[in-house]
Amino acid sequence: MSLPTKLMVGTFGLMLALPIALRADDWPQWLGPQRDSIWRETGIVKALPKDGLPVVWRKPVAQGYSGPAVAAGRVYVTDWVVDKEAKKPESGFPRNKLAGTERVHCFDEKTGETLWTHTYDCPYSVSYPGGPRTTPTVKDGKVYTLGTMGDLLCLDAAKGNGVHEILYHPRTRK
Repeated sequence: MSLPTKLMVGTFGLMLALPIALRADDWPQWLGPQRDSIWRETGIVKALPKDGLPVVWRKPVAQGYSGPAVAAGRVYVTDWVVDKEAKKPESGFPRNKLAGTERVHCFDEKTGETLWTHTYDCPYSVSYPGGPRTTPTVKDGKVYTLGTMGDLLCLDAAKGNGVHEILYHPRTRK
C-alpha cells in the first residue's frame, strides 16, 4: 500500500473514531448539520490525548476524496475502483475513458461492519481520475451522492437500494 493510500486510510479511520469516541452529534453532510462547519456539541475535550484518539475500527476504501457523513448510527462514504484491465495515464487528461466503478458504502458507526455497498459502472474521462470528490448527504432516510462524472443518486439510507437510484446520469442524459 502506497504512503498516500496509507495516509488516506489512516485519516479516514481517525475521522470515524472521532465521532464515536466523543459521542458526537450526527454530521450528515459536508460542513455539518447546518453546513456552516460549526460543531455545536457540548462537553468536547479542549485538547486531544497525548497518544491520540483510540482507533475503534478501520475500513479500507478505494480512491476518492469523499468525506464521511455520519447519521443515525451509520457512516456513509463514496469511492472509485479502477477496472483491473484499465491502464491509468501517466499524467494529464486521459485520451480514452478509464473504466471503473463508483461505490457508496454504509458502515455501522459502532462496529465498522459493512451494512451495504451500492455499486455502479462509472468510466472516468477527467484530468485526475482519483475518485468521487463530494461528501454524501443524509436527509429523511435517504442518502444523496454526486459522483465525479455527474451521477446523482438517491438511495434508501437503511438498505442502499434505489429510492430514485439515478436522479441524473450524464452518459445517458437521464
